[in-house]
Amino acid sequence: MPNLASAALARSQERFVADCADQEGTLFLLTWVRADYDGAMVRALRDKGWTCTGFAETSEASNCEDKPIRKRWKWRFLCPVEQVKQQSTLTDWI
Repeated sequence: MPNLASAALARSQERFVADCADQEGTLFLLTWVRADYDGAMVRALRDKGWTCTGFAETSEASNCEDKPIRKRWKWRFLCPVEQVKQQSTLTDWI
């Protein structure tokens, strides 16, 4: 399905903001993406108002079992909650 990552991201953001963010006073959403991954989800994040604000080095959680994802660098993306409700339009691409 074309644009599946973008559509799923947009829907889940909208649902979270509608159900939780206003009640909790959330100002930003945060997610991490593997630094060696350059796929549809990275493009979807950028399209939906997310900004790459840095990276996280590899780390090990002290309270969880060892998992391969922790051995990878990850990009940090932030999105202001007020931008979540904005959908991109054709004029955003022109």
